[in-house]
Amino acid sequence: MGNALKLGSLAAVLVAGILVWRWAVNPERQVRRHQARLLEALEDKAWSAVNRSFSEQYRDRWGHDKAFLEGFSREVFRQFLELEIRTEEVGLEIAADGMDATVRVKMEMRGRGGPFAEGAVAAVRALREPMEFRWSRRGKSPWAWELTGFEQVELEIPELPVL
Repeated sequence: MGNALKLGSLAAVLVAGILVWRWAVNPERQVRRHQARLLEALEDKAWSAVNRSFSEQYRDRWGHDKAFLEGFSREVFRQFLELEIRTEEVGLEIAADGMDATVRVKMEMRGRGGPFAEGAVAAVRALREPMEFRWSRRGKSPWAWELTGFEQVELEIPELPVL
C-alpha cells in the first residue's frame, strides 16, 4: 500500500507540473489567450476588460498612448450594433527572455452600426498585410501580459480627439 501511495503522489505531482507549465507558464499560450480575450472584450464592449489589456507604456506609430486608445476604441466599437472579429494567426514570436511577444494576425471584421463602425469594417476589409500586436509581460507572473503596441503598415488612423 505504501508504494502505491508514493506512486500515486508522484503521478499527481507530475500531472500538476505539466498542467502548470501548459496553462500558466507557457508564454505562447498565455499571449494567445490575452490576444483572444482582448478581441472578445471588444466584441462584447466590455470596456474594463479592454482597458486592463492596455499597458501604461502603450505606444504606436501614430503617437497614441493608453489614454487615447481607451477613448478611441470605445468611441469606434460602441457604434457597432453587431460585431464579430475573426483572426487567423500568421506568426507568433516570443523574445528569448520570455518577456515580450509579437502576434501577427490577418483580421476580418463583420458587423453593422454607425458611421465609425461601417468605416472600421471597410478599413479592415481593405487591408492585405497582417496586423501586429506587441505584448509585454509585466513582473514575474507568467500570465500578466499587456498590450504595449500595435502596427499595421497600410492602416491610417486619423488624428481625432479623445471623446
